[in-house]
Amino acid sequence: MQAGALGAVVLTVPAYLLIGTRSMVAIVVAMFVLLLVVSLLGAGAMAVLEMLPADVRFSGVALPYNVAYAVFAGTAPLVSQLLVDVSGSLLAPACTPPRSRWWGCR
Repeated sequence: MQAGALGAVVLTVPAYLLIGTRSMVAIVVAMFVLLLVVSLLGAGAMAVLEMLPADVRFSGVALPYNVAYAVFAGTAPLVSQLLVDVSGSLLAPACTPPRSRWWGCR
């Protein structure tokens, strides 16, 4: 899980840069890199699932997952576009304060 978190911090901006090249090979490589990072983050979900008793496992995982998905995934395109509009940089959705120093994001 720590490798996935580290990969998410380090590899997101280079993946965005590869996607921005508009080369099909670079886009496929970037997608596989991001797929690897997301697959490493999946261990946390399994740990939470195993902590719950069997009789409430489905409700205990499904309800928070679906509410979080609706709130965050539903508003992600709006927030991403807002960040691009405000900053003028297409890398703005990939940049967080720690990464902005490393990758020169504005």
